[in-house]
Amino acid sequence: MTTTAQTWVLLGILGVLVSGLLVSWSVAFSSLRSEFRGLFAGLRSEISGFRGEMDARFAAVDTRFDGVDRRLDDLDRDVQALSDRVFRDRP
Repeated sequence: MTTTAQTWVLLGILGVLVSGLLVSWSVAFSSLRSEFRGLFAGLRSEISGFRGEMDARFAAVDTRFDGVDRRLDDLDRDVQALSDRVFRDRP
């Protein structure tokens, strides 16, 4: 049979173990949280850099398409001028 003193000792040991477990979990979660913050900060900077690079590439593509549009407009004007000259002389 256990005595009242033994019961209180066992409850004290159980309380210390539970407190130690809670402290160790809180330290572990705190370090995980800081690691995740670092990971997310790095990920944000990578995404930001990627966004800047893609914006620059799309701007370059837009510039090329503007040049192609101008050339097509010039070609259309020249074909129209030739058509006018050829078909104007016909009855």
